Amino acid sequence: MLSCMQQPETLERSTYLAKARIYNGTKLRGPAPAKEPRKLNWEAHVCDGVVRRLRVQLVASVPRPSRAGEAMLCCPTCAVIVWADGGEQSSELAICRARICTRVSDDILHLNWLSRQQERPQDVDVEDWHVLPELCVSGTEQLGEDPKTIAQGIMGLSAAIGKLLGVRSIELNPEDNGSGKLVRFYKKSGFQSVPQPHKLMDPLMRAPIDVVANLAPAGWLQLIVPTTFTGQKWLWDWDVVDEGSNQ
Repeated sequence: MLSCMQQPETLERSTYLAKARIYNGTKLRGPAPAKEPRKLNWEAHVCDGVVRRLRVQLVASVPRPSRAGEAMLCCPTCAVIVWADGGEQSSELAICRARICTRVSDDILHLNWLSRQQERPQDVDVEDWHVLPELCVSGTEQLGEDPKTIAQGIMGLSAAIGKLLGVRSIELNPEDNGSGKLVRFYKKSGFQSVPQPHKLMDPLMRAPIDVVANLAPAGWLQLIVPTTFTGQKWLWDWDVVDEGSNQ
């Protein structure tokens, strides 16, 4: 486990659902009030291999009415985007895009995109630039002895932030080209294939959020997330003042 791992809000989710019910159509007698998307931008400087800077952006959507039984609840979505930059010019090394859609499930983080630079950046002179130093990686004993990559590190950081937002598992659709390489990569990262009810459905892989969060180097979460961040409360309670930036 990450030594710096913060725990999600301990208040019951019903607290936030109760807050969402203020937009109940029967009370407002009309549509939910317009809300601008909420954005948080965080940045932290690190020194892990060639990684010199981490950037995170959270974008919570306008709450929109969604039927839940007879009530009209406003169910937000939240995009979690993480970048790792490195080299003298802080070139982008890798990016991870994920999303929480509470209308579908409020405890699953869906990984939409994970990629890294295919070629070594010109201002990086390390041959194995995409590999994280062994000393900064946690969880090796659980996920094998293979070196962990920068892509796995920021995927782990995305999962750790998702956990603060109340997520319990992370899933993805591996867009493998038939070689099986991508599927093997995600299995080494803690994911397992999930049977689909129909053959024509896209393949699905899922992992416990703690397992994937453990891929992030120790200290990253503590460095990037402000101590004032309230996690689930920020996502569900739109009266909460944005936790700004840690820059």
